[in-house]
Amino acid sequence: MEIVTKQELFSPLLLVNSSPLPSELTKTIAKKRKISPLLSCFRALFDFQRETGGGLPAHNRADLELFTRLVNEKHLELQLPPETLRSDFLRAFLQNLGSEISPTVAFLGGHLAQDVINVLGQREQPLQNVLL
Repeated sequence: MEIVTKQELFSPLLLVNSSPLPSELTKTIAKKRKISPLLSCFRALFDFQRETGGGLPAHNRADLELFTRLVNEKHLELQLPPETLRSDFLRAFLQNLGSEISPTVAFLGGHLAQDVINVLGQREQPLQNVLL
């Protein structure tokens, strides 16, 4: 039996939310186009909730304008091409906020349980990525 020990440095989610993309993902325009605008939307949602006290964007003009501005800022901050952030994607993202995500939660819960078993059994290192 082989036990591997590895030391990792973890960052809080707040820092992950504001950190730039790795340079290998921003070298070419083709690689930038492969990055989902979902990343910009989630980063903007964190900022929206911080600014408004934790709520989701309502379907009123003020909230939609604020959220759209935040998403565009995050998209530019990540140096992603503006054409990858389309209005239909943003509309679908906003419509699905607050909806039930039972299948996704079940899938992630299964992976988390498997990860806990592997860590406690010292077979593998824990997951370290953000999944989108």
